[in-house]
Amino acid sequence: MAALFFIRDFAADTDPRYIVDSWQKSFLGVTKSNPRGRGPLAAMEWSTYFRAQKKVIDAILSHPDTLVKVAAWDDDPAMVLGWCCSCPARRLLHFLYVGGPYRQEGIGSALMRACFVELGERPIEATHWTGRLPFYRLRWKLEYNPFALYEVLCG
Repeated sequence: MAALFFIRDFAADTDPRYIVDSWQKSFLGVTKSNPRGRGPLAAMEWSTYFRAQKKVIDAILSHPDTLVKVAAWDDDPAMVLGWCCSCPARRLLHFLYVGGPYRQEGIGSALMRACFVELGERPIEATHWTGRLPFYRLRWKLEYNPFALYEVLCG
């Protein structure tokens, strides 16, 4: 990667639209080669999925314990390369996303380090399963627990 990136705080006025869109599509499994998505969620009526998933994402983003970090170019802070949504106090990873052209460049690791102290030393519960989770599961000691999301949002 020729240009340098940095990790910045979530910008509530500009970042939510991109984060919600990439979260919804990535969680559904939408790719260029698989535009309909994959897995059981892809079988849902899309309007139902997108409406319900947006409510979940909005609830997570508005939760007081949520931390969102964004990777951006040094010379263009508005250009989002990737982002991480977490609850560091509870050691929860809600979602990590890095745009396709920027993967395998250290952006995901930098985002995880920005969100979690002791990355890889103590387990982190992942509340959303994606195709990339198995790749990082051992490196970052991720444990899949979708019910941790409900514990956060419902008390």
